Amino acid sequence: MAENQREHFRVDIDAAITVRHVPKEKLPEVASEINQTLRLSTLAQANKVIFESIKTEQSHNKRHADLFQAMNEKMDYILSLVQGKSGAVAKPQTINLSSGGCRFTTTKAYNNKEIIDITVRFADQSEVRGLSYVVMVRETDATPFGKILMAVEFQSMIDSHRSIIDKKIMERQREMIIEKKEAEE
Repeated sequence: MAENQREHFRVDIDAAITVRHVPKEKLPEVASEINQTLRLSTLAQANKVIFESIKTEQSHNKRHADLFQAMNEKMDYILSLVQGKSGAVAKPQTINLSSGGCRFTTTKAYNNKEIIDITVRFADQSEVRGLSYVVMVRETDATPFGKILMAVEFQSMIDSHRSIIDKKIMERQREMIIEKKEAEE
């Protein structure tokens, strides 16, 4: 087996990506906003409970599941507005993630070394947000998420969000090991 030559272990995982350009003069303001992200954790936690209720109710009561789904969409919209975004809810895509950064498909091309505000929301509704440098931009085949393949390097992120990324990577590694063992049997 070949040695991994990368600094960070990378995994493919499903997540919704939201990107916002950060002008240099706004960097301190956005950095401060990101560091205060923990204030939104109550909304994010409520959203997670709704998401889990949807999964449970889908097998028990379709009407309740539909209600919880509508509430979840509303919560996503409100959370998006509170975070200063347009209100558009990003759809999950398969991204390539490491503790150092991620690669994903998008509709808008940014320049290398440009600073962006990125939010990554995972399937369990946990999310991370931070400032990142764009390190690679190239055109790719069109996908439902765009035709620009972009890689970013995480620069400024609170420790609890880095921990979420590390946990997601370890969970995915564990899944990959199980899948490999099952394929060998």
